[in-house]
Amino acid sequence: MSRLKAGDRRKLQRKYKPSWIFALALGAAIGWGAFVLPFDWMMSAGLSGTLLGFVIGGVIITIIAINYGLAIRAMPVTGGAINFAKTSLGDRHSFVVGWSLALGYSCIVALNASAVTLVFRSILPSFVMRFPLYSVAEWTIYLPEVLIASAFIGLFAWINISDTELSGRFQFYAVLIMLVAVLTVSAVTGFYYFRENPELAPRFPESRSPFSAVLVILAFAPWAYVGFDSIPQLAGEFNFSPKRRWHFW
Repeated sequence: MSRLKAGDRRKLQRKYKPSWIFALALGAAIGWGAFVLPFDWMMSAGLSGTLLGFVIGGVIITIIAINYGLAIRAMPVTGGAINFAKTSLGDRHSFVVGWSLALGYSCIVALNASAVTLVFRSILPSFVMRFPLYSVAEWTIYLPEVLIASAFIGLFAWINISDTELSGRFQFYAVLIMLVAVLTVSAVTGFYYFRENPELAPRFPESRSPFSAVLVILAFAPWAYVGFDSIPQLAGEFNFSPKRRWHFW
């Protein structure tokens, strides 16, 4: 096969609106764990430990996000952390960063795909938990789970590679639905609390110190910012100046 010449390469489509980028950034910061794991967090860290852990983790993530923003303004090209490392430190560092990101994102794809199956286990257990295949750490994997996870991976891969506009619009509306769901759940939970006055989780679990309880939540922090690199990777497809701060729509 003949090599493509520089002039034959597909040009990036500058279609990503500020609202779409905002949706991508928010979606990168709020993962499935925020909806699936709260009970486990409360059991492991307690109410105060969970809140303190998320506040400290939020500060750490904010620092990382600001640095990414400054890097995008200085180098508004597609490539993300790989390009930043190559520009500032050279090819060897860029090589390490690239393969590290590839490994990290591969794990995240599998993690989020398996999260979908957890939702189906809760909603349709009789349908999903059939035809066992194998067990890992006393957790049985069923054939419908593998098929569902594979289907979702294929669907989202197709959305992201088919068209820039389709991907941006889909993720924007998905985040809007998520925000509506969060507001609805928060309102219902608040109403339930003031009406029923249920007993809250203890401030810290008796089995560990407050310090270790907070560290348990901080261990989840890398999950939250692992998707931040998706924003600088799209810098070459912004339909606005990366140095623009307050324009949203």
